[in-house]
Amino acid sequence: MLRSDLFEVSPAPAPSGGRIGLPGHVVPVEGEALVSWAEGLSTVLSMTPRVLCRDAFGIDIGQDPEWWRRPAPLVLKRIESRTGLDRGRLVEMTLGDWALTSDDEEADRFAARRWTVCKVGKTLPGRIDVCALCLAQAPRPYIPLIWTLGWTAACPRHGVALSGRCQSCGKALRLRGLNGSEPIDLHCGRCAAPLTNVESLPAHSAVLDLQATLVAGKRNGTTILPGIGALNWPTTVALADVLLAMVWMRRTKKQRDYLVPRRRDRLFASIGRDFGMTRREWEGVSWTTNYGGLLLLAWLLSDLEVRLPRAIATLCAPRLEGLLTPFTGFDDAMKDHLRSILAMVGAKSPEGRRAWKPWLDSLIAADLREQSMRERYKHRRQRLRALAELKDGASVEIVATLVGVDTKSVYRWLHRGAAGGLEAALDRPTRKPALTSAQAEAMGQWIAGDRLRQNRQAVAERANVAFGIQLNLDVASKLLSKHGRAKRGRRRRLWGPMHGPRQRAGSTHDPAPGS
Repeated sequence: MLRSDLFEVSPAPAPSGGRIGLPGHVVPVEGEALVSWAEGLSTVLSMTPRVLCRDAFGIDIGQDPEWWRRPAPLVLKRIESRTGLDRGRLVEMTLGDWALTSDDEEADRFAARRWTVCKVGKTLPGRIDVCALCLAQAPRPYIPLIWTLGWTAACPRHGVALSGRCQSCGKALRLRGLNGSEPIDLHCGRCAAPLTNVESLPAHSAVLDLQATLVAGKRNGTTILPGIGALNWPTTVALADVLLAMVWMRRTKKQRDYLVPRRRDRLFASIGRDFGMTRREWEGVSWTTNYGGLLLLAWLLSDLEVRLPRAIATLCAPRLEGLLTPFTGFDDAMKDHLRSILAMVGAKSPEGRRAWKPWLDSLIAADLREQSMRERYKHRRQRLRALAELKDGASVEIVATLVGVDTKSVYRWLHRGAAGGLEAALDRPTRKPALTSAQAEAMGQWIAGDRLRQNRQAVAERANVAFGIQLNLDVASKLLSKHGRAKRGRRRRLWGPMHGPRQRAGSTHDPAPGS
């Protein structure tokens, strides 16, 4: 006999509001991710996130470990009924209404390893970059939603770069608890050092601005880039992939392995100088991380028409079709859109006068000859004269014979001038860090004017402070011997004559009477 045969049975009324069946509650922090709030709630209830999600919300984390990014409406309704949180507040902690494209939320999305490391097997979960200041100042440990995007690299609240490695042992940070098997532990998994001890370095303003633009683009579905205009989110990510692959991906077997890092270093130095950074600052940037990727993109996108050709020339990278070739997953519409954006480098590199003709037309022959008369260095006078003759209509072959060089050298001067201006055409670049002629002149004047600090270490420090160049001490000694104090009993001219050998100065004492 059943109990229902003895007693009248009716369904129990649904409890009204509140946190049904949950003896604890956690108030979400502004900007917190849903996974972080769920793990905080599991800590209060003394259970693992996996058990909480299974028993209270009906979610199998083993089947869908990323459920918290875009939970189903039924899941949100169940969480609302069990916790009493407003559904709109729950949606704010997810990426449900954010734009989505291929792999745009995986860890290290803008890092170099995406192009340099072959993916073998599954990646370990929980890889994340954190802000130690946010973790230290928060009333309880939580993960902001923007940290879960996979490509964010700076904290907009504190203006510092996010860190992805333990300061003590260097291990990549993985927050235990993101897989739902245990609560969040804000300690390194190897040495147990607290993540709040991670060093916080200031972030460049260009990175903060670009990251804010990209976050707004992912949230709204449309990104507004300077000089380009409005792009939908998939096109924005595709453009970023093309530009970053240009820097990190090797495409030809003809490139020698030892030349590729050198070209990248020259590009990084150029970026640092354009951003007003010192040599120590740009050498300290982690270019292979998300932060370095955002800094590269910020430099390129701020003036794509000018800086993309510069980057291609520095890296010896292919042009339009060569940049798009590795991306076989792009459809025809996407490739056509990218071609229109990259149209300024789509054509084949012009030959002969077409490459440098517009730049040469902007020069004035009379000004070039006048500047040549004022120059002290022979190679600068030679190049100014060649440019003046070319401006007057002489052919490259005639000018090369006139100044005593081959035609390749003249073309090289012209292409350098078209890419970097007149000063780039006049200077002689070297592989080692060296002073340009104008910088050497400024150093000579400083040495001659500052007699109290004439030692080669002071000269090297001055070059580093003034120009961001670390001079070899032997080079500093040569500058010092050339422009320093003359020996006793010798008269020395500050600057030598422009033409002919330097005449030795005689004794400074007065000649004997009658001699």
